[in-house]
Amino acid sequence: MGATAVGGGLAIASDRPIVGGVLVGSSLFFAPSAGIFYAGDSQRAWQGIAVRGGGAAGAGVLTVLLGSMAGSGDEQPGPALGVLFFVPAVGALGIVAHGVYDALFVSARSVDAHNEGLSRVGNAVSVGPWVSPHEGRPGVQVRVAW
Repeated sequence: MGATAVGGGLAIASDRPIVGGVLVGSSLFFAPSAGIFYAGDSQRAWQGIAVRGGGAAGAGVLTVLLGSMAGSGDEQPGPALGVLFFVPAVGALGIVAHGVYDALFVSARSVDAHNEGLSRVGNAVSVGPWVSPHEGRPGVQVRVAW
């Protein structure tokens, strides 16, 4: 999630802001649920994506409403202008906080339970470093036992 957000931020800062926005958005909404999808609990994964999407939509609608209220006055913008800057920050913080919660706690529990269930029935997946015996090149070895 963090690597995608950083890469997206770099793309936003460069000459490809749309690509960066797509990377950041996808990392915030979908990446925290990747482990939950892997564990086979797609309903819970989609719920997490919906919560983050609802938070973004709510913050966006509230920001637009407050922006229209702040711009409607002739002389002084009023208190809505101060809140206008606060709402997107709180919305973004809520989305990131929920994503971190899903990634660190919900996803970890789901993946651990799924992998333990696989190991009880004799199935195992392991990933580790590997060095070619012929050429000495390093690589990655994946072992799957069914």
